[in-house]
Amino acid sequence: MNRNVASQITPERGVTIRQASSALLGVSSADRYATNLDRQLTGSSPYNVLLTSGQNFLNGFFTRVALTEVRFPWYLSTITDRNNKIGLIYDPAVGAPQAFVIEINVGWYTPLTLAAELQRAIRAPVLSGGANKPSFTVVYNASPNPFIFFADANVVGDTFLFETVNALPNNANSTGLYEMMNWSYNGGGAVQGSGIPTMLSTEFVDIVSSSLTYPQNVKDGDTGKVVRDVVARIYLAKDGVDTDPSLLGSSPFVVYRQFSTPKQIRWDSNLPIGQLQFEFYDDKGFALGSGYDPLVGYDPTLGDWSITLLVSED
Repeated sequence: MNRNVASQITPERGVTIRQASSALLGVSSADRYATNLDRQLTGSSPYNVLLTSGQNFLNGFFTRVALTEVRFPWYLSTITDRNNKIGLIYDPAVGAPQAFVIEINVGWYTPLTLAAELQRAIRAPVLSGGANKPSFTVVYNASPNPFIFFADANVVGDTFLFETVNALPNNANSTGLYEMMNWSYNGGGAVQGSGIPTMLSTEFVDIVSSSLTYPQNVKDGDTGKVVRDVVARIYLAKDGVDTDPSLLGSSPFVVYRQFSTPKQIRWDSNLPIGQLQFEFYDDKGFALGSGYDPLVGYDPTLGDWSITLLVSED
């Protein structure tokens, strides 16, 4: 029978279509530790993991790899060392303009508590000279301008504007407090409102594993400036419509995704999977993390993730 004709026969005509045989490979970032004592003594970030074993994880004889399921706890707080700064230029009615870098405390915030923290930080003493910063008032008032900033009500003519501050050195496109609050340059004023904020420092997370993607012939693309071959992209949003920006990012939560149509990665059937490297990146292409401690290099409160890989024949 002609091969092309046979491929068009449907199950209704009595032909049984057999799915390709497959196998599962369960992966957990916690497996980078041999024992719990290793975890205690040699803690490392779950967002950059090398998993090895005394033998191959899988010995080949498959031609496709797909990430079908992922679960990881989101323990990156609303404000971390990577996004806790915003620039402020204050132009008093009398005197020269003053430039400040406002730094707020790391932690979990709702829009209401973030407004209170911003007001505290703006009013806090300046390190040099001990002079007070402008007597700002900050309120959270919901749409159309959730965060409302008022200059000193007792001084007529004072104006101000906010500027972006890159918390990550040499990363001009890193997302900071300015971007999270959705500010836009408007020339300044005595009373100003922000755009619709987000309590998340990234819209999505890219899971990257060159150990798995290097055999693929068709490379991934991205409209951003950083392009990597990814295993999966995880959007930090619930299915459907979410009308409250404080629902995600104001407290810890667990991300779980099951892909009905996962990316199929080409694999050479004679290649085993001997070790696995996984890296997590934010929506600007920067390594995911909190910037918690430059000496340690990772945040020990970050949780471990688990994924399921499906390998199959053609």
